[in-house]
Amino acid sequence: MNNKKITQFYSQFLKESDLAKYVGWMQPHSQELNFLELSKIIKTKKQTVFILDAGCGTGELAKYLVGKFPEKHFVYYGIDLMKEYIDKANEKKFSGNVELYFEQQDFMKFEEELKSDYVFASGVFSVNQGEKHLEYVIEGLQKLYSICELGMAVNFLSDNSPSKNRGNDLVFYRPDLIAGIASKTFRRFTIDHQYRDDSFVLYVNKNEGEICRDLDINDIEKSMSWLLKAGMNKKLIDEYAHSNKLNTANTYALLGVAYLGANNLKKAEEKLFTALSMDKSNVFSLIHIGYLLWTKCDFKNAMIYFEEANKINPSDSDTQMCIKILKEKLQSQVSN
Repeated sequence: MNNKKITQFYSQFLKESDLAKYVGWMQPHSQELNFLELSKIIKTKKQTVFILDAGCGTGELAKYLVGKFPEKHFVYYGIDLMKEYIDKANEKKFSGNVELYFEQQDFMKFEEELKSDYVFASGVFSVNQGEKHLEYVIEGLQKLYSICELGMAVNFLSDNSPSKNRGNDLVFYRPDLIAGIASKTFRRFTIDHQYRDDSFVLYVNKNEGEICRDLDINDIEKSMSWLLKAGMNKKLIDEYAHSNKLNTANTYALLGVAYLGANNLKKAEEKLFTALSMDKSNVFSLIHIGYLLWTKCDFKNAMIYFEEANKINPSDSDTQMCIKILKEKLQSQVSN
């Protein structure tokens, strides 16, 4: 993980006086809403609850948990890469039934022997780590899972966000890609995208003693999680995606979607058009080429691919909705 990229990104907010904005939230209510959703994972009847907050910022989650669960005693351990955040957290005076510990630390290096009942992570996967970003996400989720005893809640920026930044700093995720990773790695999980349009939460529940399932190479064609990992590693792409077993339009289309989710538009375009050249009627490829062109604001050509997909599968309501929205965008362009 490139910690320097992360600290550089969050350093731009240190001039803010509001604590929520100080740690990167644009509005205080957004942070509170995030806490509300993350804390839904807590369902234990235990009176004393151990918490690890990875990317804790100034420790506001601890204050929120004490207020929401006044009957419980929390042992809260907050870690963050930003020294400034940890210093400010240590200056705070909290009331309530809680023991607080703050430390400047990389969660990937956290000692797994120091188990917590619940692990929370908000923003730890938001800053772009380059070509190996999704590999970092997979390893990071496995690391967090190894620490929790009862469950974890992890926040991701959503590709559905109307104000998403398509620059190089942040990564916006397709929920189905995170679901693909979770489905092959964890036994019980839920993704909640109901509360906000710019982010979603991955909840993973765990029985004591459970460990992550290894990704199965033999199941590669069915495993979005492995394709995601392969999609970020050229050697694996060359070795598997070009083999006779995997030389199918669907395989290239899935790899294209993996790159699209990682915001690598050049690679996404290469894989998706390879898939389409192998199967002109591959609806999955047509739709995601449409999404790719939409991302580039090429609405006219995006419409062509969505309409072609609709001809082949006219019953898909999502495709029809995309066509409707694109028509409105194109009419708006003409009006302006």
